[in-house]
Amino acid sequence: MNLISNTCLSALLTKDSIKQEYENPFCWNVIDFNSMYYLIKNFENINFNNFDLTKDDKWNFTLVIDNNIKVKYVHYLFDKNAKQIITKGPNVYYCKIWEYIIKKYIERTERMLKIQNKPIFIIGSIHHLKDHSYTENEILKICKICTEKGYKCIIANKNFDFSTKYPNIKFIKTKSTDKQFGNGGFAKEIYPQIKEYLNEKSL
Repeated sequence: MNLISNTCLSALLTKDSIKQEYENPFCWNVIDFNSMYYLIKNFENINFNNFDLTKDDKWNFTLVIDNNIKVKYVHYLFDKNAKQIITKGPNVYYCKIWEYIIKKYIERTERMLKIQNKPIFIIGSIHHLKDHSYTENEILKICKICTEKGYKCIIANKNFDFSTKYPNIKFIKTKSTDKQFGNGGFAKEIYPQIKEYLNEKSL
């Protein structure tokens, strides 16, 4: 199942609920609206083998795909003392973390291109953080482009619900807060609500 999210929700759902290997390189990441919109709109024509890895002065890494899609790997962390790869929960620490990021990107991209399952997009997070939470206008644009492209889409973000206008989109509401649990708990909460939708025939 080719789940792609703007946050780590898709990775958590894939690992803990669906229990399959990651089918794309969009795992443990944060993706801003402009990048996500471009990804959805141009998915069939993107050159996923054209990428570049950048880092900021705080050693945060962003992979730029086909010059337009910025994927921030927020759980892959540089640690000069980690001579071997160390995994703690969702976080991976390594003194050569850039090598790990590129290796995993290539490995998962090859798998995605080989299997060629239609993507299912998930916009959501329990956190109201930059790039975790899209605006109402941005959510409406995502709904519109997914409908036009015939993609399944799940919105689990700020309790938005435009199901009257977009009945093909799955909207999730929650009373939980980020003080109760992180996206790991949120993924487990929403899975029973989206399981049937995920397994329905493609739109």
